Amino acid sequence: MTHQVQDLDLDKKQQGDALKFLIHFIGDLHQPLHVEDKCRGGNEIHVRFDNHGGEKENLHSIWDTDIPHKILGIKHRLKQNEEKEPAVKWAAKLFQSQGLRPLQAECADTQKPMKCSMLWAAETNRLNCDFVFQNGIEWLENHDLGGEYYDGAAPIVETQILKAGIRLAVWLNALAADRASPATGGLCNPQGGKVRYVSKAGQVPLHKSD
Repeated sequence: MTHQVQDLDLDKKQQGDALKFLIHFIGDLHQPLHVEDKCRGGNEIHVRFDNHGGEKENLHSIWDTDIPHKILGIKHRLKQNEEKEPAVKWAAKLFQSQGLRPLQAECADTQKPMKCSMLWAAETNRLNCDFVFQNGIEWLENHDLGGEYYDGAAPIVETQILKAGIRLAVWLNALAADRASPATGGLCNPQGGKVRYVSKAGQVPLHKSD
């Protein structure tokens, strides 16, 4: 998808679709159960969370949805959950908390995207042993995970969301810089500087003219 975003021989729709997949994939790499094959990434481990259970309530789903929703104060299983406003506030809070985390230290080798993705996946996967499955599957199936387990999981989720956001921003900036550089055969920035990715109203321009 990284290469497709940069392939100017593809039409804008194909490049746009590749960008959407890329954003999705980078986010997914930071959810522990997306990089774990045990019980199909926790999908086959049925659990309870804040007194809700059943076949649809599995370990994977609570890491995908229930834990983030509880952090944001979103009620469980509303048919039309309004996520945008709480998510914007969450992003601002996480951005303020990042302190001096150096952006230049993040992996951004867009010519070898597997290098960075495997680095992030391996880092995320360690969380499965360190916390996600630490108490064993039987314990997970027999305890309500909205209590003590949630208390331990919430700061992990916040840290992973922060990492994903920063790494996505760095990756998009790197792609924009690649595309703007005449040395890579990309589009030239008329002002001679690097082009920053800016997300506004759901649009992430790849170059200045977009």
